[in-house]
Amino acid sequence: LNVVTDPTALDVDGIADAKSNSNEVFTLAGANNIATNGLLDLQPTERYKAISLQAVDKIAERHPALAPHLYDVKLAGMVFPFKASPYYVDELIDWNCEDVRKDPFYRLVFPTLDMLNADH
Repeated sequence: LNVVTDPTALDVDGIADAKSNSNEVFTLAGANNIATNGLLDLQPTERYKAISLQAVDKIAERHPALAPHLYDVKLAGMVFPFKASPYYVDELIDWNCEDVRKDPFYRLVFPTLDMLNADH
């Protein structure tokens, strides 16, 4: 994978126009090449931090609608693998709805005992 931020600084075969302006498209021979206009270096880099079963209590502090279902989620989380994206938890789940368990994103993210068969 090649990331090119300034095509004029490179002496590489395959650049369509070495004097191209940063707003123009240029190509680099080969596959898996990414060309940017230099903004890549200026973007903040945030590390992805998955929410695990051990951090569910912290989610319940931020989103009190989860508190009544915490035991259910923790117990089901012992059977089902659980990791959640903060984006899903904080942005996509409608924590203000009447019954958060009916929210489609809540149902995708949080395991519940309803997912288990009676045999389990």
